[in-house]
Amino acid sequence: MDAVTAGVPTGTLVVTTGADHPGYTQSVTFDFTTVGKLAIGGKIKLTLPTAAAMATASGWDFASPTVSITGLATLTATAAWSSPTLTLTTAVVDIPAGTALSLTITGAKTPSGITGVTAGTIATTLTGDEVVDSGAMNTEAIVQGTLAGAQWAPNDVTPGASGVSTTVSFWTNGEIPIGGNIIISLPDDGWSFSGNPAVSFVKPSGVTATAQWDGLLGVTVTTANAAIPFESKVQLTLTNVVNPAYDTLENQGTIATYDSAAASARRLIDASAITTVQVFNGASPMLSGASYGAYCPNGCSRHGVCRNFGKCTCYTRPGSTDPAWTQHDCSVRTCPKHKAWVDVANGNSVAHSATKTVECAGKGLCDRKSGQCACFDGYTGIACERQACPKNCNGRGRCVTQEILAYEASKTYQAPWDASMAQGCVCDIGARGPDCSLEECPTGADVLLGEGNNFGRDCSGRGMCDYSTGLCKCFMGYFGTRCQSQTVFS
Repeated sequence: MDAVTAGVPTGTLVVTTGADHPGYTQSVTFDFTTVGKLAIGGKIKLTLPTAAAMATASGWDFASPTVSITGLATLTATAAWSSPTLTLTTAVVDIPAGTALSLTITGAKTPSGITGVTAGTIATTLTGDEVVDSGAMNTEAIVQGTLAGAQWAPNDVTPGASGVSTTVSFWTNGEIPIGGNIIISLPDDGWSFSGNPAVSFVKPSGVTATAQWDGLLGVTVTTANAAIPFESKVQLTLTNVVNPAYDTLENQGTIATYDSAAASARRLIDASAITTVQVFNGASPMLSGASYGAYCPNGCSRHGVCRNFGKCTCYTRPGSTDPAWTQHDCSVRTCPKHKAWVDVANGNSVAHSATKTVECAGKGLCDRKSGQCACFDGYTGIACERQACPKNCNGRGRCVTQEILAYEASKTYQAPWDASMAQGCVCDIGARGPDCSLEECPTGADVLLGEGNNFGRDCSGRGMCDYSTGLCKCFMGYFGTRCQSQTVFS
């Protein structure tokens, strides 16, 4: 009698996530096709890679998992998690050999830090754990997320001030575990600390932590008693901050979150830039010349109103709330804003919002003297909000947006974010190509009633078009300016 061996499941064999970032609680899905039959009460065992295999502080986890199955009507299962194995016990019906199944499991939490594609296993077993099928099941790579809206805002912006308290705020992407780290590196503008800062959390409330200054521009905050949930607002205060000694403009440093592993082994969770506010001597008490009892720097350069005890409110653009001038004394021009060509999503399928605009649409540089955008190659418009057509269609066509292209084809393309931004050439009759530089050849119906011009073919489908001259090179047996005639052989 031949030996009976376990089958090897087939299919995609990948555990997929909705958000492939660290510390995310969500549902996961995996597909496979059985080889052997699995009777009622049999088990599907998914063994995921361990934290050690992924070099992360903690690995996959499931909290009260439930399972839904497609591929076999009436099949149900219950889920139980004992790290690193998720066991699904089937019920109601047998699973025939060769059945393709798709399983969705709720309550999954991704590993605590970034990691690459890692191998696990999938197996089906009988009620006594006798193996029916067994094979590999990979997990997707877990990549870093972005900390949204990170800001560094001291309660005193006077140059050289010491003992300042600074509010740090941002939105997490993945969870920061107990013992996890928030590491801030400030721009080299002269920021410092008078000693290790004390740290207190406003949001989430109740979180405690310690802070360690590296003696230069970096500070590490380590959480102590509670994890900070994924997709949550964080607001904390650091003490003992020393401001730069001189006036500085708004600038950017970096901020990143890490899991709870030792410093030499910790894994990244999220990272982004952090914006530091402007430091300036902005308010000096005066007894005359200021209705608010304070003096504004440079009298707001005559481009704004002195309000709020020495702070300038710069004038806005006509018909808009966007400031036309910026900096603490309104001395520098801003440029027109528009929806960004490249944007960070702020929700499922949500980005490029009309209410979230950036100067020069992120595709140009702002001339702070003139307030005009110098667009990068390939972009045009006062806010660089449109793609430039190649070579301006060489004067042989019209440069129009996708919205207009759709309208002229009796279609509608208005809702997508780039409807009025992406452009292309509509060439004049006789020209073609992305920049209308090619010569179009004459064409007509196929002389043999085949696929001619009504199928978009040049030269009536009986020749090749020389786009440099616009002349047809007819196949053997055909002639005419558009290859519309057939040679008659006697």
